[in-house]
Amino acid sequence: MKTILVIEDEGSIRDAVNSAVKEIGWQTIYCTDISFEIKRIVQHLPDIIVADITSLSSEKAGLLMHLKSSASFSFIPVVLIADSKQRGNKKVNMKNLFDDGLIYCLSKPFTNKELLTLIKAIIKQTETINPW
Repeated sequence: MKTILVIEDEGSIRDAVNSAVKEIGWQTIYCTDISFEIKRIVQHLPDIIVADITSLSSEKAGLLMHLKSSASFSFIPVVLIADSKQRGNKKVNMKNLFDDGLIYCLSKPFTNKELLTLIKAIIKQTETINPW
């Protein structure tokens, strides 16, 4: 079963991701308490990380950067969700931190269909690159 890690405080984004991936039988895990997250994330290695960068706390941004700089997580694609007005600047700033080509962006507002289409395309692409 595929797993999506959602690093997000806003309930509507968590609900949208959960609703979209539930349709295809995938599961979501949520980042809630930073001090316990690394252990839990390692136990449930996600296939994709979704993070809303418009409301990301500094702790959760730090967690995301830590995950993407770790050899164990660097291959995991990240979907950055941002308001269309903020998307360009924040995406460039976050993408420069990772520089691995596995950063995707989705503008708010978005539909479940758009989110699911993006997630499916990412999974298909990463399975082609890393078929295990």
